[in-house]
Amino acid sequence: MERMTPRMSVSDGCRVFPCRVLLFLATLVSISGIGQAAAQTITTYGTARDAAVSAALTVIERDNFLLLDRDTVLGPETAITRDVVIIRARVALEGAINGSVVVVNGEFFTRPGSSVAGPTAVLGGGEAFPSGLSQSGTVLQQDPRVFVSVGRTFTGYALSITPPEPRGVLQLPGVYGFGLPTYERVNGASIYWRPELGVGGLDTATVALRGTLVGRTLRKKIDGLLELSYLPTPRTLISARGGRTTLTPETWIRSDLPNTISSLIKGSDVRDYFESDVASLTIRRLPPPPLIEGEGFIAPGVTFRISKDRSLATRRTWSLMNNLDRENPPIDEGVLASVIGRTDMGWRGRSMGANAQLALEWAPSGPGDSEFLQFSSTASWTTAIFGRHRAGITGYALVPLGNGEVPRQRWSYVGGAGTVPTFAVAEQRGDNVLFGEAVYLIPVTPFRIRVLGVPSIRFEYLAGAAWESGEPVPQPLQNIGAGIQILMLKGMVYVDPSAGAIRGRVSFGAQLSGGLSLPTF
Repeated sequence: MERMTPRMSVSDGCRVFPCRVLLFLATLVSISGIGQAAAQTITTYGTARDAAVSAALTVIERDNFLLLDRDTVLGPETAITRDVVIIRARVALEGAINGSVVVVNGEFFTRPGSSVAGPTAVLGGGEAFPSGLSQSGTVLQQDPRVFVSVGRTFTGYALSITPPEPRGVLQLPGVYGFGLPTYERVNGASIYWRPELGVGGLDTATVALRGTLVGRTLRKKIDGLLELSYLPTPRTLISARGGRTTLTPETWIRSDLPNTISSLIKGSDVRDYFESDVASLTIRRLPPPPLIEGEGFIAPGVTFRISKDRSLATRRTWSLMNNLDRENPPIDEGVLASVIGRTDMGWRGRSMGANAQLALEWAPSGPGDSEFLQFSSTASWTTAIFGRHRAGITGYALVPLGNGEVPRQRWSYVGGAGTVPTFAVAEQRGDNVLFGEAVYLIPVTPFRIRVLGVPSIRFEYLAGAAWESGEPVPQPLQNIGAGIQILMLKGMVYVDPSAGAIRGRVSFGAQLSGGLSLPTF
């Protein structure tokens, strides 16, 4: 049930009967105006390959929205159980919208304590201003190359969407094709240049040929990859790729950007590497646009892959604070041929959400030098508790199935920054890995800091174990952490509760949206 509480005050001069009648009539007119807006229709013309446009069209086609076309304050008791479309109006939200929001040539403000379950799509020069103390979905800004106009009709509004002129066949994304470089202990700096040839326009070309040339500064060599992709439908991808690259099994611990920053500043490279000449063919479904309350998805895929893998040695690499001299372990060199089945899954509720990626890799006997079957998965779950409190759980699993021997380029580890900080990096290693992290955030609302906003007390529990098949399962490594988080920045103290003498570690880092963690020192 939708509850909308108008915000108004009655002065001493309006306590007389005629003034109160006028206020009552004005309130009726305001409420009836909102009801009329809700009954209006929106007609759309055209489309574009753009996330914000796609989300907006999804809301309009669903045809279960409240239309607001005048300045409105949705008070704290507001509980709207459908989508909201804002056209040429300034709207402030203090309550809850359990759906998506579309802003066209308007402004949308979320006040502290408010919540929006779904994404907010901003079109036609509109703006969205989410509060740091609100619960908001993803804000999708329209590509400035797309032209969106809105006009009045007899029954409501007409929305016209004009895609940009098709770009040239040759594209150089980033700065003339150069992307962000990476830095680690086996290659030093890696400089990427990625030209693209595409047919179909915009960034999601129907047919595209993408190349990657990588200069490795310490090894003084150039690697390269070539990928041919085809999108028969917006959510179906067929791609073939081949070339030489450097791979790591520890992307679940740190992605490229945080590992590069950590390597440069602290000399902490927590990933291991190997070189691979690889060729693969992938057929998969792509995840849908951002979900709204009650929606979920399953996106399966399969990859046929063959590679020739080689070990890489640690090289003398510069860092601001320490040397990047941790040994890079050898792998089982040779040819590896496998089939990988993968499924991405996601679900979003009113105050919680979950995502998971499951993969099963099978290397049969004959084509390659290894025969094995291995399951891997990453999963996350987040929820709101007690108003503004937040809780989340993430996990990673790597489990061999059957009797085959898994090659060491498919092993991983726990221990060190990114997993269990008070232990050494790769304290435990093997083809079996189990790891979990639980986080609880409590905002300290009385201590609002100008510009930075409200700090939160952050609690963490980390536990994991890794071992080689055939060996006894070791005692899990554990840490308990407590600290302060302000915006993205966090400072933590970790202790090992199982140690005879409690040992601790102080770390500083950052937590970005989408689960990306910058280095902890």
